[in-house]
Amino acid sequence: MKLWPVLAALCTSIVPDVAAAQDPFPGFKSNAEIKAEEDARDGSEAATPTEPVARVEMSAMDVVPGQALDMRVTVLVPTYMPSPPVFPTFDQPNLMISLPEGGSGPVTERVGASNWSGVSRRYKVTPMVAGNFGIPSLEITVTWADPETNAPVETTLSLAAQSFTATVPDGSESLDPFIAAETLSLTQTVEGSAEALEPGDTLTRNITAEITGSSAILLPALAPTGALPGLAAYPDSPTVQDRENRGKTVGTRSERTVYLAESGAQSSLPVIKLRWFNTNTGQIETASVEAIPYNVDGPILPRVADSDRATLIYVGFAVLLGTLAAIGLIRHRARKRDTSPPPPTEASLFRDLMQTVKARDLHNIYGALDRWAAMTQGPDPRRHKDVQLALTNIGAAAYGPPDSEPGATWASLATALSAARHSGTLTRAAQHLPALNPTGSA
Repeated sequence: MKLWPVLAALCTSIVPDVAAAQDPFPGFKSNAEIKAEEDARDGSEAATPTEPVARVEMSAMDVVPGQALDMRVTVLVPTYMPSPPVFPTFDQPNLMISLPEGGSGPVTERVGASNWSGVSRRYKVTPMVAGNFGIPSLEITVTWADPETNAPVETTLSLAAQSFTATVPDGSESLDPFIAAETLSLTQTVEGSAEALEPGDTLTRNITAEITGSSAILLPALAPTGALPGLAAYPDSPTVQDRENRGKTVGTRSERTVYLAESGAQSSLPVIKLRWFNTNTGQIETASVEAIPYNVDGPILPRVADSDRATLIYVGFAVLLGTLAAIGLIRHRARKRDTSPPPPTEASLFRDLMQTVKARDLHNIYGALDRWAAMTQGPDPRRHKDVQLALTNIGAAAYGPPDSEPGATWASLATALSAARHSGTLTRAAQHLPALNPTGSA
């Protein structure tokens, strides 16, 4: 009996298939595997772009109102850029967009099998209110060197549109206005002796709010606006400014109010509180400054109520309007008197008469002659024989045969009128001359 076939079968069933369990030649690759890797590498190199590329990245897709997010725009070219790219500028309602200090700089990235150079710019985008916001597609103009000729080439790249949401956190809907920040503090200083005021003295209150991680534009007015006993408030314009500190926005709002002591009173400048949402802890906190007691040593004067003050304002305004209307009416009447025409005189009526003659106005010549004659003294110029003859000739020329000459007749009327006026003047002068040989009474 042969045992070899039995032993072979037994060994086969006990020892596992070594060829199937491990590679008998570790570190060696088959021809098929080598070809597959070469094809993959060739395909990757073929997919490497040859034109400049631009991309945009958002640091967050959901923020709270007042919290800034970063929008980073990166431009890469296969060679180099002889001049900086022209980045877009854009604006949108309810969004505050700024360029933080140090937000732009050169970058180098691996694109395919090559190292590309470029520029990156960071925009700080802050939603001022809650809602959905969209930034449209923007364009960038890039000037880069051609890989073959090294000549400058200008290319316009488009950025993909972006969107994000600003949401008020749960539990903070009661904040009005909604203020989100990493830190917020209120401080105050006082100028003057609040406890020993007299009428005419002043007391100054300076209030400063400092906010980190958000803009000071979100901060409301700090000083109270209500009336204070014995004091009159004179607030200055607030000072609002933002700055960058280690990549974070730090804002301040400063208000200065001067209080003038008017009458005796004992009260306090009220406490100031500001509720805000802490983005680090997710809790609502309160910043505040204490009240400032004051005392005005003087007689207590009755205070005019707001309703009475409004009535006085309306009455004063009505009186002012009435006064202005009266002045305007008086000036109008005076101007009307100054511009009214002077009464007619013999000289002015004669000038009008001669203008009518010059215009050869047959319809108005008799009316003008009558008005002038009424102002003359002495013989009636209308009965002057040369005047009557000239008027007769003018009528004949107007209604007679066409061969008559009207110009000569009108000229003769002008001469006759001047002669009649001259003769009337001489007559009036002769009437007023004293007798050459006065005789006394017998």
